[in-house]
Amino acid sequence: MPARPPGSHPRKRGPVVDHRSRPRRTARPHRPPLPGARLHFYAGLLVGPFLLIAALTGGLYPVAPSIESRMYRDQLHTANRGPALPLADQVRAAQDARPDLVVSVVRPAERRRTPPG
Repeated sequence: MPARPPGSHPRKRGPVVDHRSRPRRTARPHRPPLPGARLHFYAGLLVGPFLLIAALTGGLYPVAPSIESRMYRDQLHTANRGPALPLADQVRAAQDARPDLVVSVVRPAERRRTPPG
């Protein structure tokens, strides 16, 4: 037998138990789920898709301006040709180009401020 270090004890083992001879547990009687559990489950199935769509569209909402500016780039910006015309001449040119439409609002561009100095 090999020598043990001082102060160590041999490993104690418990009695040998044959698990096959143990009596089996009897099955517990079936307990019905909580009264509102089934209703809660079906309500979740009904509301879940709406929450998913709200989460997806809410996530896209902050990036909508950058998407729109790329999609409608050609309608929002134009190449400058010639000198700037007065606003009345621009309205008259729009009415001449599309007489079937009515000009309801004219929003002049903001003037760019040059930094002092």
